[in-house]
Amino acid sequence: MKQYVKHFLNISFIIAIGWGLLVVIQYLQNPNHFPIKKIEIHLLNGKTKSEDITNAITAELAGGFFKVNIEAVKNNLLSLPWLAEVMVKRDWPDTIILEIKEHTALAQWGQAGILDTEGVVFYPAAAEIPLNLPLFFGPASRSKEMVKEYLKILQALHTTHLSVKELLLSNQGAWEIKLDNEIKLILGKTAFNERLGRFTKIYRKHLQVLQPAVAYIDLRYTNGLALGWKAGHSRPIISEVIE
Repeated sequence: MKQYVKHFLNISFIIAIGWGLLVVIQYLQNPNHFPIKKIEIHLLNGKTKSEDITNAITAELAGGFFKVNIEAVKNNLLSLPWLAEVMVKRDWPDTIILEIKEHTALAQWGQAGILDTEGVVFYPAAAEIPLNLPLFFGPASRSKEMVKEYLKILQALHTTHLSVKELLLSNQGAWEIKLDNEIKLILGKTAFNERLGRFTKIYRKHLQVLQPAVAYIDLRYTNGLALGWKAGHSRPIISEVIE
């Protein structure tokens, strides 16, 4: 009999503990008891408005402090075009902290996108595309490669005081550059660095004075280049590279 009573008490104790835990959990999960009162936003760059960030996650915060779905908050924020990285943290008793990093625009991608410094393409509203970005055209699968080659181009052009207006990579892998002086460089599929180096080597010494008349420079030659003249000037010619 004593053993039966002891067993009954043990079961009753376990039930009481379980019931107590259930009551506590229900209390904690009641959004009226621990509502989110503050959203703390740490934003790097600042292209995205605070109200857009808040609106994107308001529904996910309705359940209160303990029922916030951190992953859902993160995914909602990453759906905003400028946001690249998001970290979400709870801060007792009523605060959500957002650590946000935005994309850093490197170039305009096609007519409607932006390519960031990590090679990620994203599509903000047309009015949000910064002015004076170089314009890139190429396969989306090679966007990271285009960033890498663009940085090499900038370094190579440093001594010429020229900059890139457009960069094109065709589906067949051929490169073209349109410079800010409107001259197009045709580099082709191979020997990219060698051909670009050939251009920069002779530009200031031999080509700079010709630039008002030059439409394009074709560098797809082993030891030379071709100049394509603008309308009204001489026909294109092949010139040997001058050391």
